[in-house]
Amino acid sequence: MLFEEAPRSPEVLARLHEMEQFAVTMVAGLLDNHPAVTVTDNTLSAPIVVAAVESLVHRLMTAHDPAQPEALEDENVLLLGCYLNGATTTSRTTSHDPRTQ
Repeated sequence: MLFEEAPRSPEVLARLHEMEQFAVTMVAGLLDNHPAVTVTDNTLSAPIVVAAVESLVHRLMTAHDPAQPEALEDENVLLLGCYLNGATTTSRTTSHDPRTQ
């Protein structure tokens, strides 16, 4: 179900859009001032970051078998860090997979 399709009053939907725009504005400011960020269009990158975090956290934390919060946080940092600083390779220093511990 899309954000706009969920049953909500117009006032609640407007408030949610305001909150989302506030988050995008704050993230854009962080991207503009962070020395490791190499993306060139923070006006586009900020809503991509906000949408990615919202979507991944919502989907994976509400799943039948939800992700472990710390592991999801680490994966989000890895994903968005690579996107924002142009990294093409990564190394993992920790694992949240209980099978490997």
